[in-house]
Amino acid sequence: MDTAYYENQFFVVLEDQPGTLFGASLSCLVGKQGAEAFIHTYAPLLKALEPDVAATYFASWFGAVCTAFQYSLWHDSFIPDFSLDNIEVQIHDNGRRIALAFRIKEWRGETLSRLNRSDRVKDAMTLFYSRQVRPLLEGIAAVIPMNVGLLWSTMVTRMHYAKDLWQKEARSEEELIGLKHDLDMLFYALEPSLFGRSRNPFDIQFRMMENPKVPGEQMRIKPVCCLAYKTDTEHGYCYTCPRLSESEREEKVRRIKMEAGLIN
Repeated sequence: MDTAYYENQFFVVLEDQPGTLFGASLSCLVGKQGAEAFIHTYAPLLKALEPDVAATYFASWFGAVCTAFQYSLWHDSFIPDFSLDNIEVQIHDNGRRIALAFRIKEWRGETLSRLNRSDRVKDAMTLFYSRQVRPLLEGIAAVIPMNVGLLWSTMVTRMHYAKDLWQKEARSEEELIGLKHDLDMLFYALEPSLFGRSRNPFDIQFRMMENPKVPGEQMRIKPVCCLAYKTDTEHGYCYTCPRLSESEREEKVRRIKMEAGLIN
């Protein structure tokens, strides 16, 4: 396992993070007391005007743990123990911003072989998303309260960008075939009921827009608003926010291009 890759790409770490302001096992966030303690600590650090901001920001960060899980299955042929008892969320100040890290208490799991691989991968995904991810998101949503579907939708964009990256990183046709198999299974083959939803939240068609920072490149418009506008900052709406009208989005893109010197 390339621990540096997991840390840099997924914020999955093996050591306590410097500047940690709060730490708790993810299993604690399933219950009311633990979820409230996390939200009440995290929200002020974000300058959130309402607690639902802390929930959507958490979901966005936690999406990286889901991508780490999928990467481990595909790239490392390993089913990691990402049970909630084995992961501690740490809120920390990294010197640039308030960030989250997910410390694995013990790196353990099962090696995947070619024998019955497809069935084992499907079973691993089913157990992870139904028994770990689902109760965690439902526990956090319950204390706000808010629609848990917003948290699922906040998470999924990261997985699709990870797919783009892994397709470029794949070292062989065999790896590309394996990647397509695993993510097709996640996006289309898993039953919506295991997520507690009426449809699989990862099965989504994105609207696309021009990337204002990379001429000629397209990027995804988020499926739901991350609620960054509900912070006591000057952030406002992201330029990928679905709440923006097309004219508002075009104006934001124009300003970004001007600041980058791409247009006059």
